[in-house]
Formats: sequence, structure tokens, C-alpha cells
Amino acid sequence: MIKRLVPKFKDFGKTIEIIVDGGYAKDTVLLPLGKLQGVTTITRLRRDAALFEVPVQPKTRGRGRPKMYGVRMDLKSLVESSDGWEEVECRQYGQVVSKQVKSFVAASRLTKGKPIRVVIVKENDKTWLPLMSTDVEMSAVEILESYAVRFGIEEMFKDLKDVWGWGKQELRKLESNEAATTMNMLLFGMTE
Repeated sequence: MIKRLVPKFKDFGKTIEIIVDGGYAKDTVLLPLGKLQGVTTITRLRRDAALFEVPVQPKTRGRGRPKMYGVRMDLKSLVESSDGWEEVECRQYGQVVSKQVKSFVAASRLTKGKPIRVVIVKENDKTWLPLMSTDVEMSAVEILESYAVRFGIEEMFKDLKDVWGWGKQELRKLESNEAATTMNMLLFGMTE
């Protein structure tokens, strides 16, 4: 569905942000999305995610293919380390909040070595959450604010399914399903 919609939104000249739950932080989802131009994916990572330092490429290329991954990084030890933490203010769930974050660029097998921006959010000594963006230029605040939008989207999807009957339409063609989905979202937006 995303592959079909991205070309239709190219004329707007803006980056499309795909914000997904951590259950979709898989190579089967992230690799096809990474091939699309103008698409950034933001998701939650597993706490035991395999992250690597981005390898420094030599100035002269030797035989064989270049390294895709550097030294493996341990997220838990990064959280326990006191280095690199910063306090940021961001807008989440309708209010400005202060968060402790650590942000860095890493390589991941989920993106076949393509660099990602990782943001670790530390709520307290025991609670932390790793987030990632496929756009390494995004700031930690932008990633936090974008990921917080997902909660509102989840509520909208629940209402669309329960109240508006989204997904229960009996249509055969893909174009008809796309039109029905668009109409459901439009009617939801106008009335809710």
C-alpha cells in the first residue's frame, strides 16, 4: 500500500514519515521502505537489538566488498553509562515534557548496514526505550515528537474499525478498497 501511495505524494515535495510499532521493526518491513525515495521510517527498537558502529571506509578501496558493520554496540551498557545523556524538551501528547535522551548514529542488520539514528529515552533508572529513525539527520526531539503521534493514530484506527466499519467493506478491486479507506478517513475527520 505504501509503495502505491508514495508516488502520489511526491508532488508535495515533503518527506513522508512512516511511524510504526516496534513489531514492524523487521528487515522485511524496513528494507522495502528504505528503497523508497523521500520516506523516513520511525519505530521502536527491541532492547536487545543488534547495533553496530558505522565503519570508517578506507580512502583507497582494496579487494572485496567494504565493511558494512563496525564493532557491536550493547544498548544496555550504553544506558548504564553516564556519558552522552542530555535533557531535551519536546511536545508529547499535547504538553511540553522534559526527557533524558542519548542519541547516536549506528548501523543495523535491519537496514542491511544503512546508518540509522538511534535515540535512547531514559524515563528513570529502570525504564528506558530505544527508538530509531532511518533519517540520520533527524534530531532526538523530532524523533520523540513523531513517535508520540503514533498514539493518536492508534486511537483513530480503533475508531475507524469499531465505529466506521473500516476493513469490513466487501470490495474486490484494490482501487475500490483504497477509495473506501479514503472515504472512511475523510468522513471520520469531518465528523469526529
